[in-house]
Amino acid sequence: MLGVFHSVNAKSWLDRVHEDSVLTGSGKLKYIIFAIGFIFFSAHFLYRTIAPELRRNFYPVVAENSMLCTNQAVLLEQCRLKKCAVLQDLEEQILGNRSKLFQEHFSSFLSLYSPINALVLVGVKNMFGLNWIDTFLTVRYASAVLISTGVGYWLFRLLGPASAGLAMIFLAGIRFPEQGFNYIAPSNITMGLFLLFWGVLIHRRGDIGLWFPIVLFFLLGVHPIAVGFAGVTMAAFLVLRPWPLNRRDLLLLMAAALTFLIERVVANLPTTGYNIILNAHNTQGFDLSGFNFPYALQLSRYLMSVLGLGKESLAAIILVTLGIAILRKDYIFPAFFLLLSMLCLAALFHNSGAAPSATFERYWFCLGILLTTVVAHFSVLILTIIFYFLKKRFIWLSSANHRSGRLWSIPPMEPMLALLCLGIIASAQAIHQQAIHRHNGMPTLAEKVAIVAQSGNYQFDPNQPPILKHPRHPCSKVLYVNGGKNFFNEANNLLLFSYLAHGATDCGAILYSVVTATDDKKGQLFFNKHRQDITHVAFINQVHVSPVPVTVAEGNLRFQFWKEMTNMPWRFLFHNPGTDTSIITLERLTNDNHDRVEVARFTLKPKWHDWVQTWIPHELPGQYHYIMNYVEGGDPILLGMRFGNEKTDLLWPWNQGVEMNFISYRLERKRQFELMDRATRFTVAELAPELGLTGQVVSDRGFSALAIVGPNPP
Repeated sequence: MLGVFHSVNAKSWLDRVHEDSVLTGSGKLKYIIFAIGFIFFSAHFLYRTIAPELRRNFYPVVAENSMLCTNQAVLLEQCRLKKCAVLQDLEEQILGNRSKLFQEHFSSFLSLYSPINALVLVGVKNMFGLNWIDTFLTVRYASAVLISTGVGYWLFRLLGPASAGLAMIFLAGIRFPEQGFNYIAPSNITMGLFLLFWGVLIHRRGDIGLWFPIVLFFLLGVHPIAVGFAGVTMAAFLVLRPWPLNRRDLLLLMAAALTFLIERVVANLPTTGYNIILNAHNTQGFDLSGFNFPYALQLSRYLMSVLGLGKESLAAIILVTLGIAILRKDYIFPAFFLLLSMLCLAALFHNSGAAPSATFERYWFCLGILLTTVVAHFSVLILTIIFYFLKKRFIWLSSANHRSGRLWSIPPMEPMLALLCLGIIASAQAIHQQAIHRHNGMPTLAEKVAIVAQSGNYQFDPNQPPILKHPRHPCSKVLYVNGGKNFFNEANNLLLFSYLAHGATDCGAILYSVVTATDDKKGQLFFNKHRQDITHVAFINQVHVSPVPVTVAEGNLRFQFWKEMTNMPWRFLFHNPGTDTSIITLERLTNDNHDRVEVARFTLKPKWHDWVQTWIPHELPGQYHYIMNYVEGGDPILLGMRFGNEKTDLLWPWNQGVEMNFISYRLERKRQFELMDRATRFTVAELAPELGLTGQVVSDRGFSALAIVGPNPP
C-alpha cells in the first residue's frame, strides 16, 4: 500500500481512486444510486407536501400564508394602479396609522413582495380558467416537483450522482424548519429555482451567456429571500469561469450586478416598490447583537444529532472532504460551502421584522442540505478508497478468477458490494433518524402529514361573496369583523383574503381590527365617516371557527334561552361519520343542576347526515339549561341548529334567542389539540359590540357568515 503513495503524487492518486471506482468513475451504477435516492427523496417530499392538500376541505396548507400569496395575485389582476374600491379603503385605514408595528402587520394585506409568483398565478388562472384556490394548488404541486428536481440536480452536479443519491435518502427523513420540506411557499420555491440554476451553472462551468442576468432578474422577483441567493450566484460565477475573466464574462457579471441593483432600487421605491408598495414602515434590518445565534445552535445540534455526529466528527468530515476536493483542484464544492456559510453568518444578524429569524432559517436550510450531502459524500469517498485498496490487494485473485471463469472475484462483485454497503449506511441512518425523532417526541411522517392536513382546515362557502353583488342590495362598504377577543387564531385574516379571492374587490372595506386597535384613532375616524355606507357585515362564525367540528362526545354542549320562547320545534343537524349507530340525549337542568330530565333521545344510523327535531315547551328565559349528552357509538358532530319550521338555508339560530356554550379544538405545532371554551348568542351585534351594528344573517355555512345591514335583504 505504501508503494502506491511513493509511486504517484497525491493528486494523481486521488484522481486514480475516483476514476477506478464504480461509485465515482465510469459505469452505470452511480446513476442507478442517484435514481434510487432521487425517487426515494421525491416520494417523501411530494407525500409530505401534496398529501395534506388532498385531505383538506377548502384552504391550502398554512391557510393564512397561502391566501396571502393568492391575495397578491388577486390585487395584481383586479386592482391595477389602485383603482379598486377595497384597495383604496384599506390603504386609507392602514397607512393612516402611525404605529410601525401596526403598519407592518396590516400592510401584508396590500404588499406585493412576490411579484413573479403573483404573475405566475394570474397567468395560470387565465390560461386554464381555474378559480384562485385551484390555481394556487396547481402552482404549489408544480413547485413541489420543481424543488425536488432542483435539490437533486444541484447535488448531482456538485458532488456526483452517487453522493447525491445517498444524500437524498438522508434528506428524506430530516425535519428541517417549516418552509423547508414541510410545505411549499414562495421562499422555498425561490430556493428550488436557484438550486436548479446553480446546477446549470456548474454543468456549463458558468458559460450560459445572456441567460445569466435574465434568469437572475426573474428569480429576484419571486421572493425577497432571493437577494442572498443572488449574491451566492454571482460569486459562484466568478469561481466557475476561468481566470483571468475575458471581456464577455466581465460584461455578463456587470449586467448581473446591474440587474441586482436595479431590482433592489425598484423593490424599495416609496410608491411603486413591491416590497413596501404602500410605503409602509419596514422594521427589517441588521442587529449586531447576533440574536439568531441561539437558534442557529439549536438547528445545528438537531442536524448533528440526527446525522449521528458530534461537532468534532462533523468538523473532521468537512475538513477531509474539502481537503480532497482542493487536492483534486475541484473548487466548486468548497466555493459553495464557503459562500453558503458566509450567507448564513450574515443572516445571524438579520432581523426579519414580524418573524425575526425567518431570513436565517431559510438560508440555513440550504446550508443544511449541503452539510447532509457532505456526510453522504464522505461515506462514498470512504467506500471508494476501501474498494480501491481491496482491488489492489487482491489483484492476483481477480486475475485468476477471470481466467477460470469464476464470478465471485472482487471486480465483478464491486457493484453488488457497493450497493450493499450503501444500503446498510442508508438503513442505519434511517433507523437512527427515527430513534432521534421518537426520543424528541416528534411525530412520524404519517402523523405529521395528518396534523398538517387538519391544521387550519377551515371550511368556507364560496357562495357568500357573490351575495355582495345582489341587485336588490349591492355592496357599498363591507365591515370585516376580523379581530377582537372572540377570535384568536389565523382565521382572522382569512376572512378578508377569502372574500377578495371571490370577487369582493369592487366593494369598499372596513376592518374591525383597524377600527378598534389604532393608536391615533385614524381607523375610528374612518369608520365614523363611512358608517352610513356599511351595507354588509362579514364575520367569523364561532361554531365553525375550529378545523375540528363541534363534536357531541367532547364538545360539552350547553344551551340557555336569553329570551322567551314559544312552543315550537327544536331542530338539530347531526352528522354521524362512523360505522356505528350513535345515541344522543337532550337533557334539561335547573339552575342548581339538581333536577336532570331527559327531554329527547336521538338515534343516528351510521353515515347519518340529516335534521332531527324535538319540541321545546314554553319557558321563561334563563330558567333552565339544556345539555346535549353523548350516550354511545361513534363521534357524532353537530352541524346546525334551528327553531321552528321556517324554510331557510341558514344552519344556526340567528336572533332566535338561544345561547350555546361548547368546546372546540385547534391543532398546534407542539401539541395536537388545544381546547377552547366558546359561547355565542348567534347575534351580529355582540360580535362587534363597540360599533353598535345590527344585521340580518343571510348565509352562515363555513367558518364565515354574512349579514346584510338595512331592510329588504335578498
